[in-house]
Amino acid sequence: MRAFDVILKGLDSFDPDERRASVEAIVKFGDREGVIEKLIGLLRDKDKGVRDAVAQSLLSIASDFEGMKKKIVESVCELMCFDDIGLKNLSSELLVKLGEDAVPSLLSLANHEDKDIRKMAIDVLGLIGDEKTEDFLIGKLNDPDPNVVVSVIEALGNVGGGKTVEFLIDSFEKFEFAQIQIVESLGKIAERFHGSEFLKLIHEFLINLFDQVDDPILKGAIIESLGKVGDKSLVDFLINLVNDENKAIQKMAVISIVKICSRDGCNFKSNRHFFKFFFQRAKEIFYNSDDTSFKIDLLKFLSKWCDFDEVKGFLINVSLTSFDEVSSVAFDIIKSDAEKFISYALNDSSITGDKFVKLIGEIFYAKREILIDLGEEIKNVIAERILSVFDLVSPNEKVLIFEVLPFLSPDAFAKALPYFQKDPVVRIYLT
Repeated sequence: MRAFDVILKGLDSFDPDERRASVEAIVKFGDREGVIEKLIGLLRDKDKGVRDAVAQSLLSIASDFEGMKKKIVESVCELMCFDDIGLKNLSSELLVKLGEDAVPSLLSLANHEDKDIRKMAIDVLGLIGDEKTEDFLIGKLNDPDPNVVVSVIEALGNVGGGKTVEFLIDSFEKFEFAQIQIVESLGKIAERFHGSEFLKLIHEFLINLFDQVDDPILKGAIIESLGKVGDKSLVDFLINLVNDENKAIQKMAVISIVKICSRDGCNFKSNRHFFKFFFQRAKEIFYNSDDTSFKIDLLKFLSKWCDFDEVKGFLINVSLTSFDEVSSVAFDIIKSDAEKFISYALNDSSITGDKFVKLIGEIFYAKREILIDLGEEIKNVIAERILSVFDLVSPNEKVLIFEVLPFLSPDAFAKALPYFQKDPVVRIYLT
């Protein structure tokens, strides 16, 4: 039996592992007759592993066989018309990954007689983000179903430009059910077109709107979008909201100030007392948020305030907490003025011995020249500090101290060497 026939037969196996393996193997025969139809049918398989493998295989075939893209797109689009919500969602995810190749078929579905299918098609168009669909989507603002209109407004936030801005602002009163989405989409457009002329229009509309509405949720959305507009002239307006009686508005004001100042380099050094209060609010949000973008923005903003001991301590703690993008940004700030941060850490009792050793180790392994180029006095103080905690730290940190010490103080290393050689961790490291 030929390999293709064996693989094709495996797609009908009772064993899900065999079906999955056959799905993965059939990719190289993706242009054979009946393969796409078979795979499309298996998107309804009971086994999630098989369904996921089918989705990946369809994407691979679309990439490897140009002539099969249209057939795959059309077949997946047909699945969006089924009642099975799981199948609809899987189809949507596939179409997003297929990208602009899926747009023509999605435009047809966006005019489907079923409002739910129209909505889902428009959601996918928004996620694909093809700016060429802007005019079509603006036309769909006249859809008779409110849920579809909401999806259109959200999609326009991802694909629209100056023309969309005018339509959304003009439609604000008309679409009372979608005012929050209009504000959010204006913010998304402002963020995508930072520096464009029409941002002034968004700026003025949102500022005027804030004074006119009472809904705290809508006010919060306005503040968030103002942060995305990114005009430095907004900072004073936002500062006044940090003390607002509504906690959600306070939070969004802090987030928006951080966003604007981290991007455009503005600050409020003339108001150092306010900064301390602001910093406490920003830290609370930082530690209670999963928003990596905000965390990085805050660190960039704080890089201008490293003369505050509270900021230095915060950056050190963040840099040592985890090994991710956020801690990496914090560590880059520390490296830019390492002596200042090391001096602070030497005198701050909250920086425990193991934390201090980790900080020195991070600097040493990232760029040892930073330590080597320090003045002799501070190098000797560092050497004394890390030696004083040698017996208290983990095995890895003991090795680190052993490796770093010669670069800080050869004399201190020579004196400590006999002691090091008796330590079982160091002895194992040296063998």
